[in-house]
Amino acid sequence: MIDPGLETLQRLVAISRPEPRWSLREARGLTWWPARHAQYLWVEPPLDVDGERVCRIHLRTDLLRRFRWCPENLRHLNRWAQQGRCFGLVRVPGRPKRLQWAACLYVDGRSIEDDARLLRELMFEQARCAEDVSERWSQVLERVAPARSAHPLSGRRPPGESRLEVDAMSRSDTPLPSSTWVERFAEDIPQEIARISRADDAGLVCRLESTPGGVVEVLHDAERQSVLFRLHIPSARISSGPSAPNGARSTLLTCNENEMTILSGASFLGSWLESPEAAEYLSVIPEAWLSEARIEALAEDLFRRANGFTQIAPLSRGT
Repeated sequence: MIDPGLETLQRLVAISRPEPRWSLREARGLTWWPARHAQYLWVEPPLDVDGERVCRIHLRTDLLRRFRWCPENLRHLNRWAQQGRCFGLVRVPGRPKRLQWAACLYVDGRSIEDDARLLRELMFEQARCAEDVSERWSQVLERVAPARSAHPLSGRRPPGESRLEVDAMSRSDTPLPSSTWVERFAEDIPQEIARISRADDAGLVCRLESTPGGVVEVLHDAERQSVLFRLHIPSARISSGPSAPNGARSTLLTCNENEMTILSGASFLGSWLESPEAAEYLSVIPEAWLSEARIEALAEDLFRRANGFTQIAPLSRGT
């Protein structure tokens, strides 16, 4: 029987070509040093979802070590998290002073090539961000340092041998203009979950039917050449957190709710942000990554999240 996660992983390795000297292969995963920060990719066992086999693939990149849990450091992390990325911050289990970039993706084997290319883009984007921000953040955050590490046999990868300068980020084979992806996204909205309140070339806004105050926004950011995906649920309307396969969530940082936002763990291609007033899911996707298949996957993921929060009847695949 097909294992969509392993097939996607095999295709990802084929197109990414991690060097044996700077990587470690496992049965259902890979550890790689594309630069000075280690990356971890692993595939969960398949799940049966609506009669289909689905796997969740995780991607994490070491970022910071010796993180000190003080209010000032938390304020900085929360402010940065609200800028939005296509991955979020998580704390390493069992190592509370180490932070990583994290994203995950559900695959079902119907678009292995597209899923593998998207993961490849995320791998290099996470690696670039780790190299770029870890040094800057370690100068701002109290007592923290970049979480660089060494291959157990080959040692530390020299900066001059980094793969990041060689491997330019791949793009969608058929990038879509904003008017097209707005129209395509609108077609994938399940009517029992949400209704469109605004749609134009700048994006669209949907009101959640069973959640007063609940909003899904898909907006074009011309300056960043990106698309912002935002799910907003008022705290008073949250009856439960989302659970797999709708998107597992785990709290990363907790602090005084009266002082600052609570930052939550990464899920799919973005971050959860919570406050006493609301929970939000934010994701910023470069518009050059968008294809019809990816828009369909993003639409399904957003509305499954809304469904998981508000306990609406489960969505069937293809709605």
